[in-house]
Amino acid sequence: MSNKTIAGLLAGAVLALTAGCGSPEATGTTTAAAPTQSVPAGTANPEIHAMLPQEIRDRGYLTNTVQSPNAPMEYTEASGGPLMGVDIDLVQALGEVLGVQVKTSVVNDFTQLIPSVQTKRTDIVMSAVKDLKERQGSVSFVDYFVTGDQFITTAAQASSFRSVADLCGKTVVAANGTSYFSVIERLSAEHCAGKQPIKPLGAVSAAEQLIQVKQGRAVANLTGLEPQAYQMKVEPGVWAPTAGEPFDRAPYGVVFGKDDEQLGKAVQAGLNELIKTGTYQKILAKWNLSAAAVDEATINGGK
Repeated sequence: MSNKTIAGLLAGAVLALTAGCGSPEATGTTTAAAPTQSVPAGTANPEIHAMLPQEIRDRGYLTNTVQSPNAPMEYTEASGGPLMGVDIDLVQALGEVLGVQVKTSVVNDFTQLIPSVQTKRTDIVMSAVKDLKERQGSVSFVDYFVTGDQFITTAAQASSFRSVADLCGKTVVAANGTSYFSVIERLSAEHCAGKQPIKPLGAVSAAEQLIQVKQGRAVANLTGLEPQAYQMKVEPGVWAPTAGEPFDRAPYGVVFGKDDEQLGKAVQAGLNELIKTGTYQKILAKWNLSAAAVDEATINGGK
C-alpha cells in the first residue's frame, strides 16, 4: 500500500455503524459522530498493516464497538455530539498505525459488547472491558490499561462508610452485565459474616448508577477508578471515594474473537508501536491517567 493510499484511508476515518449489524432499534446500537478532538498522529506501519487478516486489509477498515456513556473512556459531551475519551483516542491512533479506518458503533448496554465479538458483528471491542480469566474461555484480549475498583458515594455520607464492612446490609449499585456483581458477593462473604450481605442493584449507564445514590436507593456505586476520577472532576465536592482503598487491580483488554488470533496479534503489535513512539503515553497523559499505563501490550494476561 502506498503512503498516499494509506494517508487517504486515515484522512477518511469516521465512526459509523458496521454493515449488517441490524437497525438501531433492533440492536440497541446507535451511530456515533466522528470525534473532532486532536489525536496524536500515528505513523502507518506497513509491516504491522500486513499482519492484519486479508479480509480487513481488503475492505480497508476495522470495526469497533463501545458502550457509552462511560466517561472518561468513551462518552459524548452533548446529545448527538462526537464520541471522545481514552478508548476513542487510542483506537483512532491504533487505526493509523494499522493503516486502516476505524468504524465505531455504540451500544447502550455493556452486556452487548462481548456477544458482538462472538457473533462477528464487530471485529473488536475497545471499551474498558476487563480481561478476566473466566471471560477468556469465550473471547481473547489484548491488554492495554490497568484499572482498579472502588466504591464512590456522596461526600456528605462518605464518613459513614469507611470500610467494606460498613456496607453490609446496604444496597450498592453497579453496571448491568459487569463482573461487579460477583465482586459484591465475594466482598459480602469476606466482610459480612454474621451480618446481612451487601445488596446489589443493577443499572445501565454511569449517570443512572449515580442517580440511584443521589436519590437514596443505593448508598454507594461500585465502579472503576477512571469514571470516579472524572465524576469528581465534573462535580467537585459532590462525590468521594469510600469503603477503603482501591482493590482488584486488573487490565482492560481489546476484545477479539477466539478464532481471530491473527487480528489479535496485529492489534497487539499496533499498540506496542504506539507505546514505542510515545503516542500511547501522550494520550493517557491527556486524560490524567498516566498511572494506568502498561509497559507492553500483552494477550490474555488477566487473572
